Amino acid sequence: MNTTTALIADHLAAHTFVPEAPNGQHIVIASATGVLQGYYRHFAAWMAERGYHVTTFDYSGIGASRKGSLRRHPATATTWAEHDLTAVIEHVHAIYAPQRIIGLGHSIGGQFFGICKAQDKLSALVLIASQHGHFRNWDQPHRRRIAFRWLVLIPVFTRLFGYFPGKRLGVMEDLPPGMVREWVKWGRSPGYLFDHVPGARERYANLSVPLLFWSFADDHDLAPKRAAEELVKHYVNCRVTHEHIRPEDFGMEAIGHFGFFKKGGEGKLWPALLERITAL
Repeated sequence: MNTTTALIADHLAAHTFVPEAPNGQHIVIASATGVLQGYYRHFAAWMAERGYHVTTFDYSGIGASRKGSLRRHPATATTWAEHDLTAVIEHVHAIYAPQRIIGLGHSIGGQFFGICKAQDKLSALVLIASQHGHFRNWDQPHRRRIAFRWLVLIPVFTRLFGYFPGKRLGVMEDLPPGMVREWVKWGRSPGYLFDHVPGARERYANLSVPLLFWSFADDHDLAPKRAAEELVKHYVNCRVTHEHIRPEDFGMEAIGHFGFFKKGGEGKLWPALLERITAL
């Protein structure tokens, strides 16, 4: 296995894990909010060893795609989906010409495939711990924490610093202010992004591919089952398989929102997902 790097659309830093024996399939990973692409490297390398090309990237203003001051950065949540994710999928299609492109979205990344502009290039979707982010999709006491983030924590710190200082708070990478303002607006609205992104429901409905969705029974804080179900129902024309995974079914004490991609998943989690991806 080798890796290649690319600068896509002049500003997006991306890595592709290249298998020694390609199977003609290419996975594009859309990251969770404020999570660097390096977080997915163990999973990406493991999949490449099994024949899949895998491309990861940092959204505009994040990690290696961050240029200059975030206070003046123009990125929004919508541009991450419509411009960044679209550009990466189109790059993969043009440069590697795979037989199939599989979109894999973690958390907010699973929301973005519904509004990106390269849906016609996708053959299948895999969503990991994705969700509809309105706080009423959470049960108490987690609902109070999510509401506090949307209503107080995130907007207040963004106003104070001119961007969201995720690294100072130890919760995620720093986020561009426009992305945060839009994301908060989504989270406060009962319809989430569907109340704000023009044509979002219709664009989600344009996708008609197999969709595998894994949520986790111990992911109470960031993607509980109700929030996962509320998102996936908008992929109305996809052939959806939603599995709500219990850690004990895989001999694990915890998985949560981030555990799937951590090293150690190669024991049981990743082989189980690979088996299902093969059948998509």
